[in-house]
Amino acid sequence: MENFEHLSESEFTELRMTFYSQAYETVENLRDMVLGLDACPGNQDLLKTLKRHIHTLKGDSNSLGLTGVGTLCHKMEDVLVRYTEWIEADENAVTELLLECADTLDRLLVESDSGRTGADITGILGRIDARLGTSFPEKFAEGTGDPLTEYQKLHIDNASGSGLKLFEVAVTFHPLCGEKTVAAMMVAEKLKKTGEIIRSLPDLDGGQIDSARSINILLASKADRAEIGKSAFIACIAEEVEVSDYRRTDGPAGDTRPVETSPLPGSAQQYRGQGGEILRIDAGKVDHIMNLIGELIIGRSIIDQATRDIGEGIASVEVSSRLRAANEHMEQTLSALQKGVMKMRMVPVYNAFRRFPKLVRELSAKRDKKVRIELIGSDTELDKGIVDALGEPLSHIIRNSIDHGIEAPPVRIASGKKEEGLIALRAYHEAASVVIEVSDDGRGIDCDKLRKMAVEKGLIGPEGSDSLSVDDTLDLVFLPGLTTAESLSETSGRGVGMDAVKTSVEGLKGSIEVESSEGVGTVIRLKLPLTLAVIKALLVEAGGTQYALPVSSVAEVTRISTDDLVNAGGTRALILRDRVISILSLNEIFSAEGGDDTKKIALILTMGDRKVGLLVDRVLGQQQIVMKNVEGNVAKSDLVAGASILGNGRVVLILDAPSIMKKAVADGKKRMAGA
Repeated sequence: MENFEHLSESEFTELRMTFYSQAYETVENLRDMVLGLDACPGNQDLLKTLKRHIHTLKGDSNSLGLTGVGTLCHKMEDVLVRYTEWIEADENAVTELLLECADTLDRLLVESDSGRTGADITGILGRIDARLGTSFPEKFAEGTGDPLTEYQKLHIDNASGSGLKLFEVAVTFHPLCGEKTVAAMMVAEKLKKTGEIIRSLPDLDGGQIDSARSINILLASKADRAEIGKSAFIACIAEEVEVSDYRRTDGPAGDTRPVETSPLPGSAQQYRGQGGEILRIDAGKVDHIMNLIGELIIGRSIIDQATRDIGEGIASVEVSSRLRAANEHMEQTLSALQKGVMKMRMVPVYNAFRRFPKLVRELSAKRDKKVRIELIGSDTELDKGIVDALGEPLSHIIRNSIDHGIEAPPVRIASGKKEEGLIALRAYHEAASVVIEVSDDGRGIDCDKLRKMAVEKGLIGPEGSDSLSVDDTLDLVFLPGLTTAESLSETSGRGVGMDAVKTSVEGLKGSIEVESSEGVGTVIRLKLPLTLAVIKALLVEAGGTQYALPVSSVAEVTRISTDDLVNAGGTRALILRDRVISILSLNEIFSAEGGDDTKKIALILTMGDRKVGLLVDRVLGQQQIVMKNVEGNVAKSDLVAGASILGNGRVVLILDAPSIMKKAVADGKKRMAGA
């Protein structure tokens, strides 16, 4: 049994963080493998891998005193021993039981990591034992005041005759110690080094310790109270240790001396698990970064020597040549270093996708539907921060697909579809972005009904509803409170909460769009940047001020004159290759004085099939910039996504392309309403 007393507090904290990081990942893998077995029950290799993961988690948990996790893992091993036998009788029930075990493990880990204890697992253990044909006590009583056995009395007499002192060691478990059986054994092992244990309440070999608040050990020892107390105190296991002389009340001497207690000096400081973020990085990527750091050091040495030569008056063409070469070397190395660091933060979107097979399985069963999910492009990589934030918006989209997109089996059969519905979750690269699509083969969105509901709720005027295009109509699902569902549930119709989904995606500097064909299905497409930290930007100038726009948002740049602009329904527009494109002026947006009024440059911004033109005075070129958040008092416009500092020390605002396009659409609707 491991003992971590030799570790410092910081080392033990790091050990806990590593354990929880690996344990959470293991539980996710357990879910994946259980669902994999559900799809292919005869896969013996997968069954062996599942057993190995559970056994590893059991051992790691027990070594840290998390016996609740260890006990449940042990029971899961018992289930898997009979898995092949049970699936023939009731495959679905066994899968449900194992998934419930995985969920319980996750809950136990979260509670212990955050410092909460006392999680009751008797229910799940009872259900497992009911299948195994064994019994599990529903409640344990804390053993106190148990009489001494004849053997223990004899042991006490022998110890007293040998000159040993008798102590009662009361160990109050730390609030973080939810796994008390192993913790008590660790304390006992330490105390055995100082003497002999005669009795323990509750019994070390019994099953009552997990429900106990403390444990009382009768110890025969030559050591003093301070030494015994120090041995019994183990960080994060003992909250308090109290050592007192044993007072025997049943012996011939009837010793009733006052009990002298000695609490351990410096009681344990309460520890709270600091979950933190642990990013697993391939060792090769770290080695690559180290090599680049070495290249930077070489470049700095070249510049340093050239600077010395100039300081000593050795200014020559050769020194100038060395400086130029060093500058190019540093530029190339920094570029490679930036890409290397970005790759270190890149993780597969599978980390976000992996939760959805279980979600689909549970919701489809709850709705009496048959739904299958396909994960495509799960190895596509994105910045870890973006992947972590994708869970909630994707969950809501998938819930809506199951609740109100996929039809019930009889309806699907009647319409000529397969009984089982399909949700495809797909990720792929597109230019400098990653696109994530959630598609279903359900009933699609009824545009007429959507427009009608928007009018009834006062979200759009009745006079303008008939003129809305299909794309504009589908965009109505992102308006707060709009739904075409005939009944509400916890996963209500498309539109309820979709405004929050759009807000989340735009908060990630991405965009979202909807495609739907009634009776065929719906596709919701999220377009996201590879990273939020460094972007390739197009620098422009308007009214003497420089701005930056992500290159991925700019479809093309074209020079125009004011004669090229037309009035389309009260909106200023540009006809580009037979397409009417709404135009906004950056000068007008920020109330700046423009340059030449007759000649402008139009940036054609794109989001899906939508295009909007943005007029600027000059285009300064492309540059990679580091995006920084700005405070509200610095940039009060929601059209600003952030700011960056250029090489010349100048600060530029980074414009939010989706917000600019949204403004163009809103301005157009206002003009139409005014007309």
